[in-house]
Amino acid sequence: MNWLNIEEVLPPETLKEILDKHKISMIKYYPKPRHHTNRTTILLEVLNRDKEIVPTTVEVCEALPYYSNEKEISIMEKVIRYRDRNIFSTEEINKIGTVFKLLGLRVY
Repeated sequence: MNWLNIEEVLPPETLKEILDKHKISMIKYYPKPRHHTNRTTILLEVLNRDKEIVPTTVEVCEALPYYSNEKEISIMEKVIRYRDRNIFSTEEINKIGTVFKLLGLRVY
């Protein structure tokens, strides 16, 4: 089974368009291949209203469930620092999910 190259599916330019109301200073991809799942962590540094850099991650987990041959994608935003809140809205995360739906994948 081939895993997606998520950096090709969601290049930095596409992510910036989806998250267009945020000032993003950096995007880095960290793939973590596994046997049944492939997680890619996308690190984003976002400038908040106070001109402070807020690091946050979006984790895209591509899985092949034991009960099916159909790949599933789950997308989660995680804050890095305890004091921060989630930066991205549910609508923005759903827009990222739409990219994978257009590829024919099930998104959770």
